Amino acid sequence: MSLAVCVLISWCAIAVLALIPKKLSTVETVFLFFVCTIFELSVFTIFHLNLHWIMVNNHVEQSLADLVIRLVCVPVELVITSNFMLYSSRPLKFVLMVAVLLVNVLLQKTLEWLGILFTSHWHLGYTALLVCGYIVFVRLMTFFITHLKQTEGEVT
Repeated sequence: MSLAVCVLISWCAIAVLALIPKKLSTVETVFLFFVCTIFELSVFTIFHLNLHWIMVNNHVEQSLADLVIRLVCVPVELVITSNFMLYSSRPLKFVLMVAVLLVNVLLQKTLEWLGILFTSHWHLGYTALLVCGYIVFVRLMTFFITHLKQTEGEVT
């Protein structure tokens, strides 16, 4: 059941990505997706393997469900966040960033409720702080991608 729920959550994230107005090109979006996947897996590995703050259930279904969330859902949410940050309206950006933060905290609680993750030295404040770090990282990567595109146009 946990795998089905996580796949449904991932498909909902993909549907939201398909519906929102995009500010990045397709190539930039794909590049950002892969960078976000590497970054998210690296951070999660540090918390899981090195610090032992988050433990993944070792049953096959729960492990696959965690991989679906880590490899699909979270990077798609970060790509959505990067598109939100490129909107021109400041109040809209603030509301959307708060919504992203709340969705990720709710996702963490859902993973714990489904028995996918066990968090002994972790609480929701850490999740909120981690998501804020993800948002800062995505903002920096988006700035890098758009700045690189602008300087590329000036060189030629």
